[in-house]
Amino acid sequence: MDIFSEIIISAVDKAKNAVVKIDKFSLIRGNERLSGSGSGFVFSSDGMILTNAHVIENSDRLNISLLDGNEFSGEMIGINAAIIPSAQGLSFSIGIDSVKEIARYLISDGKVMKAYLGLMTNEIEIHPRIKNFYRLSSKKGLLITGLESSSPASRANLHIGLVSPHTPFTLSPLQAELLYCPSSADMRLVRSH
Repeated sequence: MDIFSEIIISAVDKAKNAVVKIDKFSLIRGNERLSGSGSGFVFSSDGMILTNAHVIENSDRLNISLLDGNEFSGEMIGINAAIIPSAQGLSFSIGIDSVKEIARYLISDGKVMKAYLGLMTNEIEIHPRIKNFYRLSSKKGLLITGLESSSPASRANLHIGLVSPHTPFTLSPLQAELLYCPSSADMRLVRSH
């Protein structure tokens, strides 16, 4: 067996017991019927399950099945990825570190507040002469390439073409993802019944 196959088999073996099958039941004309299914995974020791929001939204009852055949109902967190509607539903996944942080906020607050600046940027190298003249510590900066009217960025008098050197702090994966995430991203706690 090749090394790639061994890596995949090892990963599946480690994660398989956390993966769940989710059956969604809805009342249709007074009768409870299976209206969809999906998958998710257990991510906490108390049994919280993470799945896509569409899997559990508008459900009257959820049935969760484990690999060993056990079935139960439970509370799940549903998260939608950023979706580009005009691109045939093309979506982007959310990195696991961001998911962990999002889950923490959803569990404690029931929602995630998303930053909105209303600008588009490109990372650029700052010319060494400019860096030395202004005594900048960073070699890179953000070039503002687009600005939405009436946005917080435009009200702060930022403008296209402005270069802002990187600050000495770094963003957490969630902060970076929320800062650059399209406004159509929908992240919220969806509680099942």
